[in-house]
Amino acid sequence: VSQVHAPAIQLATKLMGRLATLSPPAIVDLHLEDLLPPLFRAFAHVHADVRKAVVFCLVDLYRVLGEDLMPHLDEGLSNSQLKLVTIYINRLSH
Repeated sequence: VSQVHAPAIQLATKLMGRLATLSPPAIVDLHLEDLLPPLFRAFAHVHADVRKAVVFCLVDLYRVLGEDLMPHLDEGLSNSQLKLVTIYINRLSH
């Protein structure tokens, strides 16, 4: 993923999260296999703003799907990435 595309990736990721929060959980769940792989790849982007957008998008997906999302995150994220996302998810309840 190129540095040149960082703003576009960041915007698309933010929009994906917003769209997920406006969609029924069944629809979001149906499309997880299409949504998650690009998010997981973008989580390794050189730009911190892209990685941050990914975290917030995953938190939005969690808002919609709850704990049903966690097995997917366990499979696709490193331990440190999962820990970061979990910290932000836990902030939802505070």
